[in-house]
Amino acid sequence: MIMKDHQRRDKPNRPDRDDITLRQLTYQIFSLVQKVKQMSAELDRVAAEVAQNGEVIDSAVVLLDKLAQLIRDNAGNPAALNKLADDLDASGNKLAAAVAANTPAEEPPAP
Repeated sequence: MIMKDHQRRDKPNRPDRDDITLRQLTYQIFSLVQKVKQMSAELDRVAAEVAQNGEVIDSAVVLLDKLAQLIRDNAGNPAALNKLADDLDASGNKLAAAVAANTPAEEPPAP
């Protein structure tokens, strides 16, 4: 192909549009890959927390089942029921303190 003089002069001084577009696309793909990796790590962390919460819930269910049985077993013994109530109060206070200590403070609304 024969190029005219003005075409030859312009070509070396200007980057090819396809080259710029390819660089832009490469950068955008790299950025997306980085974001996906970050999201994947965050998702793994959330999944681990959900699994841990499931274990805590299962433990609470077992505790409640045992509690119900203790109440049935001691229905005719007021002293045992009072001790059970005192133990429950102590456990409830301990649980409430743990929940409060591990709950992030609520951020104030943005102005």
